[in-house]
Amino acid sequence: MNDICSMITLNAAHWHLMLNHFPVIGTLTGFLILLASFLFRNKTLLNTGLIIFVVAALLTIPAYLTGEGAEEVLENVAGLNAEQAVELHEEAAEPAMIAMQVLGALSLISLILAWMSKKNTVKILNPLICFFGLIVFAMMARVANMGGEIRHSEIRGSTFKMQMQEKKHDDD
Repeated sequence: MNDICSMITLNAAHWHLMLNHFPVIGTLTGFLILLASFLFRNKTLLNTGLIIFVVAALLTIPAYLTGEGAEEVLENVAGLNAEQAVELHEEAAEPAMIAMQVLGALSLISLILAWMSKKNTVKILNPLICFFGLIVFAMMARVANMGGEIRHSEIRGSTFKMQMQEKKHDDD
């Protein structure tokens, strides 16, 4: 039994890598379901999309909080010079985290207002939430891509190199 437990000991990097998929997949799924709810005029799909946004916002918190620990683990990896890439990822993660929490809060407010039968307010709020969900998805996808570029040089594109150069000029 001890051998099994020692095999599944997880550090902050493990947790961060497991949790960071939820914000991206959650916002995309929530957006698509919310969009479908408008197309099919389906209240169940609407509530499902909103609940997915709330859950994704909640799961974004531990994904964000484990980032610092993951960075510390990376500092001990021999031959990895990723300090600037980690910094860029971190700088993009903060506004995305805030946007995700706003999206989750707005979704929860919409669910509560619908439960309280405030239909007129919800009719205005839900399309805005859907649009904002698309924006948050784009932000989260960018953060995730930047995180992937830290360890996977094969996916680093010209955008990454431009950002690294801009960062270097800002530091000067």
